[in-house]
Amino acid sequence: MSRKGRFVLSILVLVVISSGPIVAAGFGTAPVWTFEGSQSSEDLAQAVALTDVNGDGLDDLIVGSPFRTGSTPYQHTGEVLVFFGSPSGPSTTPSQILVTPNQEFGHALAAVGDWNGDGFNDLAVESSFNPARVQIFLGSSLGLGSFPSWEVTGPGTFGQGIGAAGDVNGDGFPDLLVGDYFYDNGALHHAGRAYLFFGGPGASTQPAWTYTGDQANSNLGAPLSGAGDINGDGFADIIVSQTGWTVSQMQHNKLVQYQTGRALVFLGSASGPAAAPDWITVGPINSLYGSAVGSAGDVNGDGFGDVIVGDNQADVALKGGGPNHPTGDNRGMAFVYLGSSVGLATTPSWTVTGDDDGAFLGDAVASGDINNDGFSDVIVTAPLRTSPGVQQGRIYAYLGSSSGLATTASWFIDGGQAGAGGAGLPLATGKVNGDSRTDLLVGVPSWDGAAGVNTGRAEFYVADSN
Repeated sequence: MSRKGRFVLSILVLVVISSGPIVAAGFGTAPVWTFEGSQSSEDLAQAVALTDVNGDGLDDLIVGSPFRTGSTPYQHTGEVLVFFGSPSGPSTTPSQILVTPNQEFGHALAAVGDWNGDGFNDLAVESSFNPARVQIFLGSSLGLGSFPSWEVTGPGTFGQGIGAAGDVNGDGFPDLLVGDYFYDNGALHHAGRAYLFFGGPGASTQPAWTYTGDQANSNLGAPLSGAGDINGDGFADIIVSQTGWTVSQMQHNKLVQYQTGRALVFLGSASGPAAAPDWITVGPINSLYGSAVGSAGDVNGDGFGDVIVGDNQADVALKGGGPNHPTGDNRGMAFVYLGSSVGLATTPSWTVTGDDDGAFLGDAVASGDINNDGFSDVIVTAPLRTSPGVQQGRIYAYLGSSSGLATTASWFIDGGQAGAGGAGLPLATGKVNGDSRTDLLVGVPSWDGAAGVNTGRAEFYVADSN
């Protein structure tokens, strides 16, 4: 995987930020807080998280900067910045800066919850190079500890997908998902593997559960996430993507392989996740279904958790071609599937499609209750959307209700700079200022700041009171 992730920055021209109208509820017309990297090519905010690490009841902003150069030249040791939340918003300068000897520290973050049961939320951090490792830093009244309390290591791409699983085995402690999408399953090159580690005091560094991809180059395990409790049995469930999954179809009397991607859900139980998936969905041909997966919360208020799946390379069947006749290529899609007492529905209850060729809608997803009406809402990025600025990207919010998600976005905002979406727009949701509405933290790692190209930037949006 390149430093720029899946995308290539093509134009670096500043444009004026353009935001969408507030239709019903959203996050205002501009971020209330920003923080930029201080080095060229730092890519600050490639990973972001929101969680209360100091136990004051307010979520704190966590920002990873994996390519920041440390005291040794050309060594990207990286760092993780913590900004404490308050009723007036997050601190303007870092409350804490975590630094380790690990290369590319802060490449991925997961707000795991109270891992060890001491009353403070904790943070999982991935370092992606030499060797790849995942560490957990414990919260306290002073914030995160300076040194990890738990660590696992692995080769290559181990940990480049990590996710907060929730309490999968019902023991009162949250669990951690770790993916290795290049794992070789015997002769099946890059089949991928997912691991689950149980939380708790003295948590084991041996996985409690693994699931290995069964097709070469299917890249199982990045991304992966907690799915909430989709069947209402009291155990958290998990969702794992397999973005490289392919299907065979006859084409002109010849068997042709098409990439579709797929997503798999495993049900929790007292012994951990089931050995086999309870639910599998496969994307359309020539797509990257599973580019993002996660819990959608409960979008229709029926008491069951729902899931959201992104497909950032989905094509839309439009006729014609050329600048005045769009082809529909790589517009991207996102899908929500409703939970029930028998598990997830096999067909989506809600689908949204990118409105610009090459927009890559569905690259990142998040959820929360933006307007405090008791229904979960979802947030979806289209990081390469070009209008009004080339590949500056756009972020959308859709509101839940008793009938499910609205098909029209209640809020959207553009990237504010051409090329800003080039490395994706990671999202995190939480409650930072003490009101009951969900707030939004956005990473813009391709942002060009005062210090140079690709310094990166974090942006914080507060839910408005509409």
